[in-house]
Amino acid sequence: MKRGPSQVRLRVLALVLYGLVLGNAMLSGLVPRGAIALILLLELGFQPWVRRWIQEILKLVEAVTHGNFDIRLKECSGLQELESLNEAVNQMLSAIVAHQEQACQPAFILPAEQSQHIQNLQQHRQAAFEMALQKQIARETLIHKVSQRIRRSLNLPVILQTTVEEVQQFLDADRVLILQYESPCRSRVLVEQVREGYSSLSDTLLYAPLLSLSTASSGAVQAIADLEQADLPENHVLLLLQFEIKAYVTVPIWLGDHPWGLVMAHQCRQARQWQAWEIEFLQELSTSVAIAIHQANLYDQVQQLNSELAQQVQAHTAQLQEALDFEALLKRITDRVRDSLDESQILQSVVQELAQGLGVGSCLTATYDLATHTVIPQYEYTTFFSSISHRVMPLAQSSSPYQQLLCEQYLHYCEYHPIWGRISLLVCPILDDQGVLGELRLATFANRTFDELQIRVAQQVANQCAIAIRQARLYQSAQRQVQELERLNQLKDDFLSTVSHELRTPMANIRMAMQMMDLLLKQAELPEHISLALQQYLGVLEMEGDREMALINDLLEFSCLDAKTEPILPTCIELKTWLSHLSEAFTARLQAQNQTLTIQVADSVGTVAIDLSHLEHILMELFNNACKYTPPGEGIAIAAHADTSTLHISVINAGVEIQTTEFERVFEKFYRIPNGDPWKHGGTGLGLALVKKRVTYLGGAIEVTSTHERTIFTIHLPLNPAACCNTFFPITQDVPSL
Repeated sequence: MKRGPSQVRLRVLALVLYGLVLGNAMLSGLVPRGAIALILLLELGFQPWVRRWIQEILKLVEAVTHGNFDIRLKECSGLQELESLNEAVNQMLSAIVAHQEQACQPAFILPAEQSQHIQNLQQHRQAAFEMALQKQIARETLIHKVSQRIRRSLNLPVILQTTVEEVQQFLDADRVLILQYESPCRSRVLVEQVREGYSSLSDTLLYAPLLSLSTASSGAVQAIADLEQADLPENHVLLLLQFEIKAYVTVPIWLGDHPWGLVMAHQCRQARQWQAWEIEFLQELSTSVAIAIHQANLYDQVQQLNSELAQQVQAHTAQLQEALDFEALLKRITDRVRDSLDESQILQSVVQELAQGLGVGSCLTATYDLATHTVIPQYEYTTFFSSISHRVMPLAQSSSPYQQLLCEQYLHYCEYHPIWGRISLLVCPILDDQGVLGELRLATFANRTFDELQIRVAQQVANQCAIAIRQARLYQSAQRQVQELERLNQLKDDFLSTVSHELRTPMANIRMAMQMMDLLLKQAELPEHISLALQQYLGVLEMEGDREMALINDLLEFSCLDAKTEPILPTCIELKTWLSHLSEAFTARLQAQNQTLTIQVADSVGTVAIDLSHLEHILMELFNNACKYTPPGEGIAIAAHADTSTLHISVINAGVEIQTTEFERVFEKFYRIPNGDPWKHGGTGLGLALVKKRVTYLGGAIEVTSTHERTIFTIHLPLNPAACCNTFFPITQDVPSL
């Protein structure tokens, strides 16, 4: 196994000690000849100068002992063994002296010159041992300090600079530096400590071949004692002499399997024989420096990763915030679009919100008239410039490539503006499933482009505009249809009102004629069978005449209510008494159909002020319908209650049910529920429509509910307490019988 320089040095010191011990023993006469055999084991790995030193020691021992002793070499492998060996030698000398004194043998006295030489050798041995120990302690201390500094700090420049300062002082070198490879043939000096009076190499680029990456990759340590005598390339020598270098040693710094740089120690005053322990020290130092560099690189990587992560988080946060802002912008635009069915207001709101939200100079909407092939600019919101003329122009002259917009593709391009120069434009088609309706155009300066998110927002806004425009146009079309239907309905009402007025007088004359015919038939003495037949025919005429008069009267009432010519005349009544009096007109009919009637008025309902004429017509129609459509044996109920401002009256009949889909239609004019009249009572289909009209005329409302073979019509009428009299006036008018 190959030994390090430290082990070689310790072994040499051990040989010196053994030689000195043996010489002392022989010259002092304390040991008889042949009594001691010193065995020294010489290792083949010693360098030549070590061998020469050992041979000189052996010659000295042989001269002292006159060649009568068997002398061999013994190795010493460490500092602890060296200290143990030194202690063993001292104990040996003490034991020999003690043994000689006990034997009372006369001591052999050496000549003064030889005695002084032995003392000098002993002092030299002690001094060499102490110096080696001090160097070893200083070396271990420095390595420990560097290691501690590496553990405490991650500031690589400070660590390296402090290291070269302490190494320069420890080795007493003229210059110590650390350089890093920047390329295979180039290196840069990172830190340096130089003795005063010599040039500095700090931050210097070196192109020396022997300091290149390829040379360091071999892992060899270069130790040059005398540059001028070294077997080096001439250009390398000349380069180093420029920096006053007489001797140098270089140790590579490895990061894993790759060389990172060099640790160099320069001697500029004179040539220098580099000791093995110095080289070993630099090797250990390079290992510590490599650890520091590795830790610093890891720290830099972590810092870089943290910085990149922070930047990514910041970028993602900014993107998220931008997306949230755009989402809020879309929501505002969508809400404003949905809140209106006016196409002009929709487009005006969109351009303003979008221009402010995206921060562009101009936003414009234009619609296409495909029938005339023209572009019609609608609204533009601008803060800097106008991007388009506000006049109608043919599609062929439009600056937007129309064909590309028809293919549902947006446009992002630049064009020249006469005032502002080059501007950036984004044009999105406003289209739906029926075709292109127009375009949404955004303009800004050419040094700013629209990113993907902004383009996507503009497209979504264009889609919302298309939906809103289509809805607005459908609404306008529906409004026109509604207006047309209202006009036709008004014409119908006017016609019915006119016809009703025109028919009322003839019908009155017809009824009068039928009454006169009835009187004449009674006075004429006709055969019985002829008289009965005439009476029957006359009854049919009278019944149909009454129906026609009822229809005419209902139509006239509709006309009056629509014209709002009838005043509302509230009258104070006691509702329970009035309802009982009103129901007397239905007594005979209820008995004939085997039906029951129940009136339930809450105690909270006392005197109420209401228009009796309208209320009477309303309830009479509801009672009439209840009697018509309630099966025999079932009951009819009238219930009433009131709160602070509203009177609620319900007419309830059992045994019949109305489908929920018919609830609204039962109040339409001339509408009759299909299969809703099994008893074939007939009717005009105007009764419930007139009821709703009267309730609405009084400021109230009517509703119908039907479930479980039970139908309820409920009217809600506002109360007018101020119109109530302090004294109740009883009902005196007669209620017509059914």
